[in-house]
Amino acid sequence: MAKLTFALIAALLVITATVSSAYRTTITTVEVDETNPRGQEQQCREQIQRQDLGVCGQYMMQSRGGSRGSREIIVELPEQEQQQGRRMLEQCCDKIKQMSDECQCEGIQAVTRSLLERGEIRKEQYEGVMQKARDIPSSCGVRGRCDIRTMMF
Repeated sequence: MAKLTFALIAALLVITATVSSAYRTTITTVEVDETNPRGQEQQCREQIQRQDLGVCGQYMMQSRGGSRGSREIIVELPEQEQQQGRRMLEQCCDKIKQMSDECQCEGIQAVTRSLLERGEIRKEQYEGVMQKARDIPSSCGVRGRCDIRTMMF
């Protein structure tokens, strides 16, 4: 009788082990650290490249007048140039709005940095370009105001 009980228990253990292994589940979890600034920087860089914000640079560079000494001279643009500027701003806004809120200001900053690095901004244009860069978020209705860092000319 003891051998029969032992055999039944052994058989039940084998059946239980076989059945439980058939239902084994593996759970894999992925943690995303959204406080990681390096991850955010990479995400912004990718969005900036994907959006091709060149039209924002063109808008910033559109003739606005220049400076002489400490007094800025504002030149009234012809109607055609004003319309062209509005179209460029709309296109720029479309590109900026496609970016995440966290990356919009960085995108505008990257455009101004690129213009400076490529030598496209003349000294007399600098203040006007920087002002346009600062005004893009409110003009596009995306954020309050970006802290566009002033870069040395």
